[in-house]
Amino acid sequence: MTTERYRISPSDSGTHVGESFEQHYEMRADYWRQERINDLVKPITFATHYLVDAMAPILSDAVLAGPVDLKLPSGWHVQTLDLDRIWQKYLLFTNPADPADGYILACDLAMEESEAAKAARGEVKESIQELFKRLRTAGDERRKLFNENRSSDVYLPGNSKGIENVTLFRFEPHPDWSSHTRRKLEDALRKADYVDEVFGHRPQRVRTENALDFSAVGRGLNAKHSLAAMPLLAEFASQFDPERFAKRMYDHANGMYATIEFKDWPILQSARRTFQHTAQFPGPAFTKMIEEMWKRGAAIDVASRMDYITELTDRLIELGHVSSELEYDCNDGRTRVYARELNGIRGLFVEYEGEATGIWTKDGDGRVIVDNSEYAFGTTKSTALDMIVDGRKVEGVTAACCYDNKVAGVLYRALVDVESAHCHLVPDRKERSAPKAPEKR
Repeated sequence: MTTERYRISPSDSGTHVGESFEQHYEMRADYWRQERINDLVKPITFATHYLVDAMAPILSDAVLAGPVDLKLPSGWHVQTLDLDRIWQKYLLFTNPADPADGYILACDLAMEESEAAKAARGEVKESIQELFKRLRTAGDERRKLFNENRSSDVYLPGNSKGIENVTLFRFEPHPDWSSHTRRKLEDALRKADYVDEVFGHRPQRVRTENALDFSAVGRGLNAKHSLAAMPLLAEFASQFDPERFAKRMYDHANGMYATIEFKDWPILQSARRTFQHTAQFPGPAFTKMIEEMWKRGAAIDVASRMDYITELTDRLIELGHVSSELEYDCNDGRTRVYARELNGIRGLFVEYEGEATGIWTKDGDGRVIVDNSEYAFGTTKSTALDMIVDGRKVEGVTAACCYDNKVAGVLYRALVDVESAHCHLVPDRKERSAPKAPEKR
């Protein structure tokens, strides 16, 4: 059985970027899909993997050749970092404005057998069963050595000629839910404790049917931080080895990728054709595309639930759930909502882990405003979306905030909680519209 693979063509293929982009939203606009708000994670993941695949040999040289101490044109400082992990090498990226702000890039060394072990094994004839058993045992041994920070007679760090995995971590002086302070991050990496990553990727070397594979299934990715880090990583590689970087990016621009995820193919195709193959990778055209995806995706997700939003808002007001003190608390143990009306404008407020979303509507107006709100008082902190909706269709978006993982996460949970509260409070539409049976006398 063969699996269909869809080619993500090079940027010089002649197809206009906008065609694939519009095709995606035309195909999906009427499709009920909660994760549309996170559509942009797929192209950001693709861009990240694409860049790491291209620059992997340069990263390998950087971490294996010896200490790095490089000031980039942007002002960022890149240095070798030693965290006493023998199978990992680290590069520290620090912000010129604040050394407490930056990234740590971790590269896992390839575990390669010693020449003596290879020679001894070469003298023994193996059956297929024995070969698979040996490979499985070797894999278990490598994982154990890595986790325990040890070497053996067979596997020594000095034998490594390349890297196998690349992982990026973020640190900040005032971390949010997806980053850490530099000290906490370094301590966690030194102890091999779990820590949130910006991205992790195993650089590809083997092509299938002359194309590298891409899939967004697997390790998660922090879209906001990855988008900010890619130009920095490209700038480092371009400064560390300018000639090789230029050649690698040129060759990669003409290479082929393929995906089995057909529903995402138009967006991946659009993304590739925006890539700028320089130290500014992925480039301003890609950033503009991501901004448009965020605006459209978030707006469609809200608009597709407008009937739920308006019905729930009316029902909450009718039942007297009109303030945070009189909120409706779903029996799911999490969802807290209330609604209020002021001068004919109604606001629905949804709380999630100390954050809140406010959705403002007015009958017959078509305008919908989605805010980051102060839940206790029903006041606006900032506007996420300002748009015009006709039924469940977006007519236009007049304003949208910049994409942020936290904003997207809170808005997504708010829409899920709207559905949950609606399910509990609003009678089924079919029941309400069905003719009532005559009363028996």
